[in-house]
Amino acid sequence: MGEAQKTNSRIGQDDTNRIDIVTHELLHGRPASNDAGAQIGTKKWRKLARSSKDKVTKETIELGKRKLEGEMAEDMDIDINGKRAKEGIQALQNLLRREDPDVVFLCETIKQVANLENLKRRCNMYGLVGVDAVGRSGGLAMMWKEDIDLKLMSYSKFHIDMEVTDNQHNVWRLIGFYGEPDPQKRHEGWTMLKTLAQTNDKRWVCIGDFNEILSNSKKEGGNLHPAWQMRDFWEALDHSNLHDLGYKGKWYTWQHGMTMNTLIRERLNRGVATYEWTNLFPDYAIFHLTSPRSDHCPILLHTDGSRLNNVKRR
Repeated sequence: MGEAQKTNSRIGQDDTNRIDIVTHELLHGRPASNDAGAQIGTKKWRKLARSSKDKVTKETIELGKRKLEGEMAEDMDIDINGKRAKEGIQALQNLLRREDPDVVFLCETIKQVANLENLKRRCNMYGLVGVDAVGRSGGLAMMWKEDIDLKLMSYSKFHIDMEVTDNQHNVWRLIGFYGEPDPQKRHEGWTMLKTLAQTNDKRWVCIGDFNEILSNSKKEGGNLHPAWQMRDFWEALDHSNLHDLGYKGKWYTWQHGMTMNTLIRERLNRGVATYEWTNLFPDYAIFHLTSPRSDHCPILLHTDGSRLNNVKRR
């Protein structure tokens, strides 16, 4: 389990009861990479092999080729990830300037907690809770503005659970969730969700990337999801007394592939909540936004969507 870290929060002075929450995959999706070995000639393989004291054979030449190719691929991956990180953070900053949310939940930060403080400052946020990435995958973060009162309750590689005290002195729970990417281990995330339901009060909302769909009707292209996978998701939500909050905007939240033959679209990101939470915020609204640097679209949750009736979405 990664380390979690929290910085300050305090109760706001605004008398409105609206909190805007954005969830986003910071560095998800990879650009197509070139063949790392295509630019290296046979002479370099032979030179590397001859540096060994062993007799030069076809086997040692092949060994040297694989070693050099691996080093180049690793260097290329570092360069690509560094560029992707800068582009991803810039896209996040543009998103936050445009939507001006109060709370931000990030999946796939690919960062250690100590490196998230700089991200918090660049995003002009006040509070931060982070969960370490494992290697070059995973990592979670929740950031919020100065006038939002949040209290950390629990965390894991799947979630960050915060207690919210809003400006009407209502207390409820906000959970940022990231489902297990490996289908064979996805039950671990559902077990965590059920555990959270046992420890939470009745008023809670959960938003993020669940890495699963509820129906193949919310899928376009690629192989159908097995019935048991979707059933496990349904059962986890039902056990937790959570229902889907719906959305406004395009129907899918994840897209993969560039041609009609390879294109896959699915609704993996969503918000779910208990009826006690939706009774507290009956005018909530969820929007599927767009991001130029992620194959997942950001999700924006307004707890008081009625105030958007006369506002044109950007």
